Amino acid sequence: MLAYVVLALLGDPGAYSGSDAGGRAATVRTMVETGSWVPEVGYWAADRDPEGRQHPLVKNETIDAHLVQTPTLLTMWLARPLWQVGGPLAALAIPMLGGVVCALAALGLARRLGAASGWGAFWLVGLASPVSFYALDLWEHTIALGAFGLAVYFAAMPPTRLVHGLRLGLVAGLAVSVRTEMGVYVLGLGVAVLAVGSLRRLWLSRWPVAAVAVVVAGSVFVAVNLAQRAVLGLGVQASRAGNLAEQAGGDIQARAGDALLTSTALYPSTSLDAYVLAFAALLGTGLVGLALVHRRSSWLRLGGVLAAVVYAIRIVIGGTGFVPGTLAASPLWGAGAAGGLGRHRVGGSVGDRRRFVALAALFPLPAVWMLQWTGDLLPQWAGRYTLATGMLLTIVGAVMCETVGWRTPASVVLVALTVSVSALGLAWHVERTRAVASTIDTLNEVPSDAIVVSGIAHLAREGGSRYGDRRWLTARSPSDLQAAADLAASYSPSEIEVVRAAEATTSLPDPTLGGYTRERERTVDYLKGFSLRAITYRRVA
Repeated sequence: MLAYVVLALLGDPGAYSGSDAGGRAATVRTMVETGSWVPEVGYWAADRDPEGRQHPLVKNETIDAHLVQTPTLLTMWLARPLWQVGGPLAALAIPMLGGVVCALAALGLARRLGAASGWGAFWLVGLASPVSFYALDLWEHTIALGAFGLAVYFAAMPPTRLVHGLRLGLVAGLAVSVRTEMGVYVLGLGVAVLAVGSLRRLWLSRWPVAAVAVVVAGSVFVAVNLAQRAVLGLGVQASRAGNLAEQAGGDIQARAGDALLTSTALYPSTSLDAYVLAFAALLGTGLVGLALVHRRSSWLRLGGVLAAVVYAIRIVIGGTGFVPGTLAASPLWGAGAAGGLGRHRVGGSVGDRRRFVALAALFPLPAVWMLQWTGDLLPQWAGRYTLATGMLLTIVGAVMCETVGWRTPASVVLVALTVSVSALGLAWHVERTRAVASTIDTLNEVPSDAIVVSGIAHLAREGGSRYGDRRWLTARSPSDLQAAADLAASYSPSEIEVVRAAEATTSLPDPTLGGYTRERERTVDYLKGFSLRAITYRRVA
């Protein structure tokens, strides 16, 4: 927790790595300001723009007359009192605690898989995996991952008492209620139990415990959706799950591309050279993982050199930025897969449990790829829909490192790569949140009655309504910029600040506003390699 707090303060707790997390923060802030438990964001210009076309935050949904940013309300309800007491940093205690639970689940599960101490898995999952990145955003990923990690831990234990089924059902139901894709992982967990002989016999012989787990998990999911329905008139998670199921299988080519991107990509790019580097990285880390498990020095030399060169290119030349692929951000995946599925497997229950965890990580992947949202998947860290796969394979990989020895060359290479790519992600989080916060604060340096019109669709959302009491409008596309500026002018503010990309390739001219004169233009630094033009229009006296 201390490490998470320090990392959050190195960046800016009031800005976020992506606009989805910012949308959740904006929701919590609005709930606190209005004193409401309804997770809506409101709209200051609703009287003249009732459909919210120029709302500051993009991707709003209208649910029972409420403008809603997020489909997951449980996190918002937990974060609201914390935000009220200590602002955005206090609200981050929710995902930070989720990260701690992930680490504790890794510790317990590692010991179930034969690790003497398990502390290597604890630290690698907690601080050197995608978990640490998502622990710094007001998002529900770490909560779902922690709950699912506990579910895997309980499923790997002998189901001796009915209370065991109760615990398993509670955490599995929580995971599904918080993140829709966890429903697929929980189903995959059941399939993995049935696929491993010793676990299958244990659970079938204790079928009442399994029945309790299923009933409790379903009850938790229904209860959360009923609570959401009572507030919004709609069980949002159930509705979203239904929409995803309807879209499953659509546009197979796009889904295949997204699956490749979110599994392997080292760069936020779909170019051929990016995929070549991604496959080289996977080959390298996979060979080192095999070398660790099978003690093959030739594989270690080849894989170690290949992985070191590719990750060095990504870190040294590519610099900070997103690593969209789950496996690319989890270099221990190869050791985890080989340790769980390889022929070397130790006998008895320990070997079966390792196989079970590896299968639980891999079985759900095809279904998640078919169900996940398509498009807009470049600006993310470690394929956020398949984070559970990376976490479970990292745990098994850490167990293999501890079993073989942390000082063996293969373990050293894998841990070094894991720590390096995690440090890259944390550095990017710090850099990005500071840049977003600084940009919005600079743009807010206008008179209190001014209106800021953003031509950058996700800018306000990434700041989590950091714009505060300043009035913002957002154009969803360049062609909407004039309409947004006209809406701002209809309120007759003393100034209107129009924000555009400095390197915009669009041929559309800057807006023209009757009754206003163009006074000045300034350049505002945003993210690296990307700056903004802020054009100020002053009302004619």
